[in-house]
Amino acid sequence: MSFKGFSTSRVVLVVLTAASLLLPAVSSLSAAHAAHRVAERAVKVERVLTPAPEKDAAIVVDGATGKVLYARNPDAIRYPASLTKMMTLYLLFEALEKGTISLDTPMIASSHATAQSPTKLYVPLGGTIDVDTAIRAITVLSANDVAVVVAEALGGGSESTFAEMMTQRAHQLGMTNTNFHNASGLPDLQQLTTARDMALLARHLAYDFPQYFHYFSAPSVTFAGRTYMNHDHLLTEFPGTDGMKTGYTQLSGYNLVSSVVRGNKHVIGVVMGGPTAAVRDREMIQLLSATFRVEDENPTYLADANVPWDGGAGPGVDLFRANPGEDDYLVTVLNAKGRRPPVMLAETRPASAPTVVAAGSQPAGASPLLKSGPPEIVAQGDSTANANIVPFAPRPVEAVKRWAIQIGVYANHAIAQARLATLAHRSVDLVGQAEQIVATLPSRHGKVLYRARFGMFAEDEARDICQQMKRRGQSCVPVQSAENRG
Repeated sequence: MSFKGFSTSRVVLVVLTAASLLLPAVSSLSAAHAAHRVAERAVKVERVLTPAPEKDAAIVVDGATGKVLYARNPDAIRYPASLTKMMTLYLLFEALEKGTISLDTPMIASSHATAQSPTKLYVPLGGTIDVDTAIRAITVLSANDVAVVVAEALGGGSESTFAEMMTQRAHQLGMTNTNFHNASGLPDLQQLTTARDMALLARHLAYDFPQYFHYFSAPSVTFAGRTYMNHDHLLTEFPGTDGMKTGYTQLSGYNLVSSVVRGNKHVIGVVMGGPTAAVRDREMIQLLSATFRVEDENPTYLADANVPWDGGAGPGVDLFRANPGEDDYLVTVLNAKGRRPPVMLAETRPASAPTVVAAGSQPAGASPLLKSGPPEIVAQGDSTANANIVPFAPRPVEAVKRWAIQIGVYANHAIAQARLATLAHRSVDLVGQAEQIVATLPSRHGKVLYRARFGMFAEDEARDICQQMKRRGQSCVPVQSAENRG
């Protein structure tokens, strides 16, 4: 009996010993398997991000002559976002040249200016900011409140008046496809431009006011004890970059205008509608790199710029000829090397774009796209189109913009309207200038309720905006417009 017990104990001991010896090996195998599984999960299939077809555009021009070196949808109507502030600064630089203001002139922040949405410098109500700091706040921080301070200082206290001045001056410069409705670039369906117009504005800023061009490469701005750093990544990531401006709203996508000087050559690039800031920056670097590679192979590809903001006398040619010419050689190079940025080619203009000039006052050569009427397809027949890409076939706009975003149901019309107004101000970066709709909802016992909605959007757009609202703690639901009839 004891022998059996002893044998059993020995067997158990042997089994336990073997198990203890095997356990590290098994654990090692399990750990290796787990690590392999984790590694498998870590492997991601990268999805190429392409610009949204209704936002995408790009152009590269010789800064000295304006000659177009690369163009993709250059005349398609786009939203400028904070590229708008380039025009705000142009008028400010003109005022400095005329002597109506100086760099140390103080400008007062009104309630309208302080009410602007971020990004902002938070100039206090009734506080002042001098012109020099204001310029830096706009170029470095893209401060919306400061843009309005400037607008009111130069527009007789009215941002609307200043916006009219901006549009008039833009047309005089040849930017006939551009309309400004505010000084900052905050979402507004009447704020319209093209990549070609933005490139022209960039050249005018550089060569009309070389003494102020250094502001566009300012690394930082300090105000009220706080220092803000420039977020134009190309200033540090792409050699030779000396400005200019970034921009983003949900309507526009990620925009960028870049000025680059290498040797005696000057190139300006515009990229609009990027799906992310990184993709936008990468595309700009790709286009500019290709331009300078071609220049290295052919030193006469770009004109001698002798840029005046670096001490030169200027290119000594007619800088702003009406038709500076085009050259599709850069497109050929990009296509041959398979390096052309991924794009979709056929675009629709921004929905519900309004009339931007008074009847009879449209300047010669202005684009018919700036007339009022239903959205239409922008033809893509320029010589730089990539024949290997199948054009995007947009759905009829009437079948697209049929969704609204409902934020609540209220007991009376006034409450619903007030709620919409409050949220429109707080979430202007999401809803822009969307229509504020109060729709009736008959309920039991004859009582009427009121549904507060923003509209109209494409289905995907409505769902995306609503999702972002929910992240901010705002309840909402996307609904089809048929329900608006109550």
